[in-house]
Amino acid sequence: MTTKEYNKQYYLKHRKEEIRKSIEWARENPEKTKIINNRSYYKNRAERLEKKKKYYKNKGYLKLAEYRKNNPEKVAKWKRDYYQRHKEEIKAKQRKTNRRLRFDILNRDNFTCQYCGRKAPDVVLEIDHIYPKSLGGKNVPENYKTACVDCNSGKRDILLTLL
Repeated sequence: MTTKEYNKQYYLKHRKEEIRKSIEWARENPEKTKIINNRSYYKNRAERLEKKKKYYKNKGYLKLAEYRKNNPEKVAKWKRDYYQRHKEEIKAKQRKTNRRLRFDILNRDNFTCQYCGRKAPDVVLEIDHIYPKSLGGKNVPENYKTACVDCNSGKRDILLTLL
C-alpha cells in the first residue's frame, strides 16, 4: 500500500468517526442542536430578502431595473452609444484567438488563402471559421482556415458546404 492510499484510508476512517460522534452528540443534546439550527442560514429567509430589497431600493438598483423594463428603446440606444464609444476596448476583450494560435494556423496553411490561393506578401491574411460561430462553430484549431481579406469578407457567416 502506498503512502497516498494509506493517508486516504486514514482520513476516511477518522472522518467517519467525526461524523458519527457529531450525530451522537446531536441526539444526546437536542436543546443545543435546536439553538444551533435556529442560527442557520435559512432562518428568517423572508426577512433577509426584505432587508436586501430595501438596501437595493435605497441604492437605486430597483429603480434602474424598472426603468430598463419600461424603456427598452432608450436602453437599446444607450447600449449602441456605449458600444460606439468603447468599440476598441470591447473588440480587444472579445478576441478569442490569441496571436500564437493565429500564427500557428497561418503557418499550417503555408500563409496561403485556402479559397483563392493567394500568398501572404501580396494580400492580407486572416483566419476564418470553417463552421461559423453564429451557427455554433467552436474556437478550436480544426475549425480555422486561412483566408484573404476579400474571400473572408465575402464569405461572412455562410457555411460553404451548404452552397
